[in-house]
Amino acid sequence: MKAGRGPVSILAVLVLAVACGGPVQRPGHYPEGCGDYLLSPKRCSAVVTKGLEAANIARAEVVSIDLLQVPRPNGPSLGGYMAALLGIHLADGSVVQQEVWCIGISGAFDPACGDEARIDVGMGIDHDTMCDDNGVCAKLPPEPAPALVTQATPLRVAARDIAVDHSGHYEVKLGTATLPDGYLSERTLTLVDDQPTSFWLEQAWLEVRPDFASRPPVGNVYREPYDGLEPVTVYFVFDVTRFVEPGVVQIRNVVVH
Repeated sequence: MKAGRGPVSILAVLVLAVACGGPVQRPGHYPEGCGDYLLSPKRCSAVVTKGLEAANIARAEVVSIDLLQVPRPNGPSLGGYMAALLGIHLADGSVVQQEVWCIGISGAFDPACGDEARIDVGMGIDHDTMCDDNGVCAKLPPEPAPALVTQATPLRVAARDIAVDHSGHYEVKLGTATLPDGYLSERTLTLVDDQPTSFWLEQAWLEVRPDFASRPPVGNVYREPYDGLEPVTVYFVFDVTRFVEPGVVQIRNVVVH
């Protein structure tokens, strides 16, 4: 995970650039005006896609798009910054103005907010201590016996390609495994392309679900132990929040044990 530059520092850079005679964002038309608008072609396309989705406007309804002057902020914003202001001309003759905002550290995970944005996938082991309302915290469970570890069945998937043909929620079953005493040692995968241009993923997660509804969620090292081999099912879960055209999510080297 690559850290993004915070919104306050980005605003400071833009203000400093103007004060020192540096590059100034100039209004224009999309896409030929992206450079003058201080956006790369890739980021400019992502900004427009994000704006259309925020305005709930289909591309088929659009005649043209203007890149409008972003109002100068009255002061520093701790919550985010406006990356663009779009003037969306529709086939019925109306024009919709749509703001495109970048909130928090979204430059790290939103292609509309930074050229280095990458898809973030939740995996690994959570080591946060679990405490109740009275301040009593869980203790680390004992590690399973070596003999039981040997009997457990890990999940290993060398490669899986997932077709993306619409926006929305996806849950893809990758397989099953058994965890010795309910103990999770590893949960990893590799995303082949974490900077796709035809779609974008959020809330991507390598989810390990217990087969028994009475068992707590899998992932925290302080999880309540299980007596024996606990059956689990593994899913790759994600939301397609930005859909331009069909594509494929390629995942490799899935390991759960």
